[in-house]
Amino acid sequence: MGYYVVNKQLVFTHESRRNKLMQKALAGKDPMFMIGSVIAGSPARKEAQKLMNEFLRDEYRRNPEQFYSEWVRFDLVDEEAVQNVWELLFWYCHWNGAAYVTGMHDVTRGRLLGFSDPKVFTITHFVKPRNWWHKYWYGFSERDVSFTIVTKNTYRLVGELKDFELFSKDFYLHCTSKEFTIRPPNSP
Repeated sequence: MGYYVVNKQLVFTHESRRNKLMQKALAGKDPMFMIGSVIAGSPARKEAQKLMNEFLRDEYRRNPEQFYSEWVRFDLVDEEAVQNVWELLFWYCHWNGAAYVTGMHDVTRGRLLGFSDPKVFTITHFVKPRNWWHKYWYGFSERDVSFTIVTKNTYRLVGELKDFELFSKDFYLHCTSKEFTIRPPNSP
């Protein structure tokens, strides 16, 4: 799972956070369980998901402010941003439902076969008329806006899953729960 929902907060499990979560939530489990926990549909996977979710809920109950800073908010820089940009946008689109990403291969099968995430991918965002009458008055129908992301040009990802900023050498992208804002790089 790429994210967990804990008390209406979205916990994006990027690579280093996922490793930390697995170490803490699955401490004491045997190596065979750990191998089984990465196989989709296996009983070990279901149990691991449940244990990680319970661990996050306990962390939230213990200290909500620390939970937010440690598990919800992220600030990924340089190589860590490059490694996680595709996954972040994939799970953002999954949660939001207003866009989708397409890459060079199916990531689920690709990871199992030893491939990495796509180096270049496209994100397509659905644009709806602002008001229902725009469709009739101005002839504005629903459209898609697509742009291409080159992962190696990404240098920072900051925010939380439902409101984050992507900094790239090519552009600046701000994703919120309702919309995308894209501007040239280094613009105010």
